Amino acid sequence: TIPFLKLHSSDQLALQASIDHLYFEEIVTICDQQDLNPQDPNKAQASSPDPTLETLMGIHSPLKDKLNVDNLSFPTFVFHYYADRKQFAKILNLGRHCPTELRTFIQNDNRMQPYKWINDVRESRYHDAKSSIVHNNLIFESNEKGQFQQSLDDRRFLTSIGKLSAKLAKNKGAAASSSRNTIAQDKRMQLLLDNNLDLIRVQEMLNAVSDDDRNNNHDKDNSTCALTGEALLQLALRQLGGKHPDVTDVQDKVRAGLVGLRIAEIFETSPPEERADSSIMTLFGGCMESAVAVWVRSVLVELSLWQLMVQEYDRYELPEDELKRQMTDTVFSHLVKNYHVAKKHQAREEGAVNFGFVLNQKVKEKVVLHFHSYTHLGRLLQIAARLVTEGDGMAESTL
Repeated sequence: TIPFLKLHSSDQLALQASIDHLYFEEIVTICDQQDLNPQDPNKAQASSPDPTLETLMGIHSPLKDKLNVDNLSFPTFVFHYYADRKQFAKILNLGRHCPTELRTFIQNDNRMQPYKWINDVRESRYHDAKSSIVHNNLIFESNEKGQFQQSLDDRRFLTSIGKLSAKLAKNKGAAASSSRNTIAQDKRMQLLLDNNLDLIRVQEMLNAVSDDDRNNNHDKDNSTCALTGEALLQLALRQLGGKHPDVTDVQDKVRAGLVGLRIAEIFETSPPEERADSSIMTLFGGCMESAVAVWVRSVLVELSLWQLMVQEYDRYELPEDELKRQMTDTVFSHLVKNYHVAKKHQAREEGAVNFGFVLNQKVKEKVVLHFHSYTHLGRLLQIAARLVTEGDGMAESTL
């Protein structure tokens, strides 16, 4: 009957018949067609405006509290209809007219979880928005290349919204009466947001090596897809170690080294359970070990130069000042100096991590141990580090 009305009468009569008989699917179909053809002549000549999806889902709808043969309310049917067609923005827009039904649908349908934060923000539930972003939008499985399914821009946007929601929730006093467990969870989520934003900045720095990188498929993927911390560390090591075609300048290598050490710090400040699940344990053996890998790579990239300096050191073939100059003009020495200066400004920050070659004795021991088969190399590394961080006066006698 209804298709007959649409064909031989008007959409308005067909729509009214669909409403009277609770034929929900036809209601949605007709309303969609009217949205696409707003100048429909039958609609223009109507004595009163046709019902729209917005009005039919509101509190004054003739379908309010009516259920179809599947025992679904009209708003719930509409949400399912558009979710099946992956039109999630349409659901969120229509849900403004029936917020209670929308919240229930989002809660019960997993397809809506990545978009839950939008409704939470719209309804000023900032704490819920932060939690939703962390659990539904930032914790994703990566592929074998260490790439997330999100673009770097999307991940930056979501992380920024998460941090803003956290700030608004705090200003609103949402956690004032929270339990100890909830406070601990909030701190964990805040830490995850902070670390994600740091990793995004790290990736932007690594992607900025050269515009020519876009000609390389691997690097093109890296510049558009958000990467895991492990993948970023490997990229930093590749740039530091001279295995990247566009990284030949010493300062670019030093920058890659600083980025690698920052990634190791982020690993160290991550919640213990995340570290346990991270492939950083498999790839490097731990957070400190990942920092050690950066220091070792900064030496290996100029190993032949260091070996030559060891020979000159053994044979006293070079004047002391010249040997000092050579040692302090290396990737390793520049990395030591830059990292040391950066850490001096963070020394008083609570929870600050220091993986410096000079101030972290365990890091120094592991790096020196790595080169134990190279006579006097470990000693020269320590001398070079002291020269660039404390001045010639304190290191002079060590030569």
